[in-house]
Amino acid sequence: MDSTHLHQLVGRLFDKDKEEKPEPYNYTASNGQLCPMPRPLLVTDMAPVVGNITFHQLNVYITAGCAAFTTLSILVLMARHATHLSRPNEQLNILRICGYLPLFSVGLFLEAAFPDAYPYLTPWLDVFQAIALANFFLLMCQFVSPSDAHRDAFFAVFEVPAKKLFKGRGNSEGKNKKTGLEWYRGLWWSIFQYPVVQILVSIFTSITEAATVYCLPSSSPHFAHLWMDIAHNVSLAVAVIAALRIYSALKKQLAHHRPLAKLLAFKLVVGVTGLIQLVYWILRSSVVQKKFVLEPTDTLSWADEFVGIPVLILALVCVPFSVFFHHAYSVSPYYLDRASQNKPLAYSAAYDMEAAEGPHAAVNPVGSRYQGGPLGVWAWAGIFNPSEFIAGLRFGMQMRSNSRRRQDMAYEENAPLATLPAYRSSQNSPQPPHAYVR
Repeated sequence: MDSTHLHQLVGRLFDKDKEEKPEPYNYTASNGQLCPMPRPLLVTDMAPVVGNITFHQLNVYITAGCAAFTTLSILVLMARHATHLSRPNEQLNILRICGYLPLFSVGLFLEAAFPDAYPYLTPWLDVFQAIALANFFLLMCQFVSPSDAHRDAFFAVFEVPAKKLFKGRGNSEGKNKKTGLEWYRGLWWSIFQYPVVQILVSIFTSITEAATVYCLPSSSPHFAHLWMDIAHNVSLAVAVIAALRIYSALKKQLAHHRPLAKLLAFKLVVGVTGLIQLVYWILRSSVVQKKFVLEPTDTLSWADEFVGIPVLILALVCVPFSVFFHHAYSVSPYYLDRASQNKPLAYSAAYDMEAAEGPHAAVNPVGSRYQGGPLGVWAWAGIFNPSEFIAGLRFGMQMRSNSRRRQDMAYEENAPLATLPAYRSSQNSPQPPHAYVR
């Protein structure tokens, strides 16, 4: 197909009398609506951009190279953690966070190579993102304490950071109205709703795309694309805000863990991905003078315009972030001669360690040897253990119930202060019992 013929076909697509003429780039969905894109979204023969290489071929080569570099870089980091596993409760979450980037980059390569699979692959890549975000939150919780009961006691006396919303509106002190435990468990629910919502979005996207009622470039309410995007973006926003809030509240106490670097290494990838998706959602559905902003040229097909370019940008972005991960999630703090230096917040050297009894005596599990096994085999196997994630999902759903909230209130009133070593040591100090969390 030469370029002249191609332009004639594109012109016919946006002609005023298009209902009376064939529409080679449109398809009629099963709901009777017209979707302005080819189906299937296959790569067509286009003019080469470099020598005899088309843009699609060049895109596949570049995304494959980016995926290979990203995967190799992250696997080296993961192997170092697996063979230096001194704090399994923290490092297994780090390994799962790191695993997101290779999966994402390989998924981008597949989208570039098979653009017709793009609507099916993209939402499932977002599922991996949701799981990684949940593991980032769990990592922050492990930095507080690996003991669930001890962590609850910590947050029960935690002074929740003030919201700007309250300042200047009848609350001169700007205090947050939520208790520490209620605030912490609300964040938990906000984080873990995202994987649930995204799995549902991915399932319904696959179903509606197969039924021809999804329509990638359309923002019409007649197609599922609009509603799936709304559900995804709202759920993602709630989860990201929750992650930012717990980082903001604990950033001073966790400074030795480089929380900002860990946040940026992961969140910037998520942010860039979301920005590219938003820009292309606008471009794909934008029409200027009866022509779409994105349309084929001599060198770019529909598949290149709709899928190839955004995928290429994201693949290139993964490369520098795969290097930055080595700094943000460095293995050096987990060497045996250093592992005992970074104690959880709820169990630090500032308090009377000899007074810690029962379950609180085991919240700093650093052994005399690495626990990953030969070549880190037990650490690699632990990455795929879903028990912690499933428990997090169940816990997030349970805390929305009234009975759970009543239990939390009773716990705050009766339990935590007397059980905390920090509280006992504070009885001989002029500081208030929750001073250590500020």
